[in-house]
Amino acid sequence: MMDCKDMGNMMDMMPKMMEGCSSEMMMEMMPKCLEMMLAQFPEEKRGELVKKMVSVLMEQGGAGMTEEEKKDLAQKIMGKTKV
Repeated sequence: MMDCKDMGNMMDMMPKMMEGCSSEMMMEMMPKCLEMMLAQFPEEKRGELVKKMVSVLMEQGGAGMTEEEKKDLAQKIMGKTKV
């Protein structure tokens, strides 16, 4: 398992690792990675992690969109979410 002191190195490496990834590859890999990661994540901390991740996804996913487009995106997401 990765130690917290290794996180800085990993964060520096990520942009380089992403260079060769196509959007199609990311759309396949990221949901699978999240499934595996969340299954191993402590249950009592999952909610906090999910809130942070959704915030990042909404912020970055909506970058450059109008407020109306962001609202539409959020409605589409909530329509597909099984809670």
